[in-house]
Amino acid sequence: MKILSIVLCIALLFSSCKEDTSKPTQLNSKQNIPKELLQDSVFRVFIDGNIKATDTFSLHYTLDSKIQPPVFYSLKGSDKQQRITFELPKEKIPSHFSIHLGKNKKNTESTVNRIILNYNKDRIVIKDSSLYVYFSNSEGLKFLNNRYVVQENQNDSLTLATNTSLSNRIYNRYINQD
Repeated sequence: MKILSIVLCIALLFSSCKEDTSKPTQLNSKQNIPKELLQDSVFRVFIDGNIKATDTFSLHYTLDSKIQPPVFYSLKGSDKQQRITFELPKEKIPSHFSIHLGKNKKNTESTVNRIILNYNKDRIVIKDSSLYVYFSNSEGLKFLNNRYVVQENQNDSLTLATNTSLSNRIYNRYINQD
């Protein structure tokens, strides 16, 4: 009786996991594919957080220890979670980068909840305590409740910078693929 029950459970499991082949598979056009899934050789940095006041953010980066022009992103403030997206030029993977969180002094209590690094279909999701491990922060940013919180913006240089561990991870994952 037990064997029969086990066989029936396994049969139900396999029958419920079958792929529905009755509908033809539709391929999404490039416009319908989320940026995280594009295979276009563009390195992207996504920042998910709550940005309270309108501001302009920038990503400063180096390629082979050479400083590159920063990438900018303007965002209207909101109480809801938002996403900041930085896109580097095609086939350019940074050896180091820093995120400058704007100059608006009204942006206190804004948060950085998660940072996602994306190259082609591969992602590195940095959240919770990993934010503290992989990024060094400037004065005015505090790590509280598994996220970075803007305490004050008096010196116009709120910055999260990659540390050696993350730079090595980026290098090993995306650059040194021999």
